[in-house]
Amino acid sequence: MGSVASIFDGTHQTPNYVDDGVMFLSVENINTLHSRKYISEVDFLRNFKTAPEFGDILMTRIGDIGTANVVRTNEKLAYYVSLSLLKPKDSDADFLATSIHSPYVQKELWERTLHVAFPKKINLGEIENVKLRTPTLPEQTAIGNFFHTLDTIITANQQKLSKLKQLKAAYLQQMFPQVGERVPRVRFEGFTGEWAIKKLSDFVETSKIKNRQNQFTKQDVLSVSGEHGIVNQIQFQGRSFAGVSVTEYGVVATGDIVYTKSPLKSNPHGIIKTNTGEAGIVSTLYAVYKPAPITNPLFVQYYFEYDRRLNSYLKPLVNKGAKNDMKVSDDNALVGDVVFPCRREQDIIVTFLRVHDEHIANQAQKLERLGKLKSIYLRKMFI
Repeated sequence: MGSVASIFDGTHQTPNYVDDGVMFLSVENINTLHSRKYISEVDFLRNFKTAPEFGDILMTRIGDIGTANVVRTNEKLAYYVSLSLLKPKDSDADFLATSIHSPYVQKELWERTLHVAFPKKINLGEIENVKLRTPTLPEQTAIGNFFHTLDTIITANQQKLSKLKQLKAAYLQQMFPQVGERVPRVRFEGFTGEWAIKKLSDFVETSKIKNRQNQFTKQDVLSVSGEHGIVNQIQFQGRSFAGVSVTEYGVVATGDIVYTKSPLKSNPHGIIKTNTGEAGIVSTLYAVYKPAPITNPLFVQYYFEYDRRLNSYLKPLVNKGAKNDMKVSDDNALVGDVVFPCRREQDIIVTFLRVHDEHIANQAQKLERLGKLKSIYLRKMFI
């Protein structure tokens, strides 16, 4: 590496951030090379005798090891010691950055990393000694251009997925009444008037159905994910975490609603999801509910997908134990107030949001395929 690029260290000084000035980059900024943190021009001139320029490469070297990105701006950039700066010597920058991501170079970087350090790191001397296999400069340029184009396509699709998720977040906020209100800000044509304030128990009832006939096995145990909803535990997590017996596990039919009494980062009182997949069973730590005829079960999920609405509903009902477990019975989790429309309006909202979810899923699958395609090219086009 040292023969194809000059390698420099970032500043070891704790940054003195200012409101505006020279952008300051660290490990968390490697994918975008953009930050909202700045240092003064004076600090930049004092601490950066050699700074990133257009066509240089920044690579992570502390914590995350070996993620590289090409600098594509003429603006001044400052960077922390967690990054290293590579200035190519008669080498194509895109080829060199892509080489760093190839399996061969990643293996070399891993072997030269100080794993006993916390966080783990790789010294500059070890980066310089990493072995590369390079073709002629014209072939480097061709390969580099190819991967730059592929990365541009991947980035565009990442941005599209992000926008679709942001749009859904807006729908979940605007198509349902705000906390303390009874009319949504955005509504389908033909619907007017206030939504009804009722107890959640008016729309769902606690299910008492247990797996006492052992019609379901450990292969049918379900997990509840904030992002993916209700999924088969083995398919999602690779194994079953069920106890010795699953006889007392709750049966979850398609369309049933499950309350997970365990905290998540954005949902400290648990989450509520609807089973859109096959029937299965859940641990006794979960509450299972049946929808009433006036209830579209997926409407319940969408209603509680907005974190503020979910947390505001559960907080008054739940007491946390010493082990951060939820002290609330299955029935008492239903005594809070919700604001729901009639079944017909529920159905239309659900249909609309399901179509949007399909767009998100299709975009996520496309992005996954592009990522796999890049991995194949990294294996096949480098030696």
